[in-house]
Amino acid sequence: MIVLWLLGLAWFGLTVYAVGKLGVSVTRQHLQWLLIGHLITLLVSPFALHLLPTERFAPIVDAATLSDARVANRELLQSALRGRPSSVTGVHRTREWRFPMSGLALTVIGAVPQLPVVIEHKTGRDGIVEVALYRTPSIQDMVDISRQIPLPVELSFSVNALTVVQPVARGAHFLRFSPDAPAQALLLALEPQGVLPSVSLRGAQVLYIRIPANVEIKDPDPSLLFVDREGP
Repeated sequence: MIVLWLLGLAWFGLTVYAVGKLGVSVTRQHLQWLLIGHLITLLVSPFALHLLPTERFAPIVDAATLSDARVANRELLQSALRGRPSSVTGVHRTREWRFPMSGLALTVIGAVPQLPVVIEHKTGRDGIVEVALYRTPSIQDMVDISRQIPLPVELSFSVNALTVVQPVARGAHFLRFSPDAPAQALLLALEPQGVLPSVSLRGAQVLYIRIPANVEIKDPDPSLLFVDREGP
């Protein structure tokens, strides 16, 4: 905050200096009101920032969190295939669905690229299909943007048929402020060929479906995966 405040003062000083060098005439009254308005803006800006909804800010992560996210990214699918999708540190259950069914056969319609669908048979026969979306953190330049990324699928259930639909793609936009941002910008200006280090991690996702013990998948798609609790 202090850095931004000082940069604002420096910008104002440079503006006054440039106006003087260019020979632009400005009345004393106009200059006085401009200075007063600028100072009021600098004084009020810290309080205005404190009023912003901080719960919507994307959190900054540390190196340990980034390391855990990478491990979770690698192990999510294997953990789901063993029937334990949430056992890995950093894996979150983003959303859940529950659908009642009356028959003994379930049809899964649709497939979304890069989204594994894992099916598990429950031990009971409660007539409920449970679906959950698990995913690991998505990190961009050490900022956790998981909450800013929309859900990759939408589900509908009708006549013992579960339909997976991929919604229209939407982008995730965010800003990141850091104390060393002006210095990094200066380095880029002095060295056009320089590339600042960037750390990004695309989170992994799994759609996990739990069906009653007496229900079978009708004409299963080859892309569907099934839980193997006896596997490694």
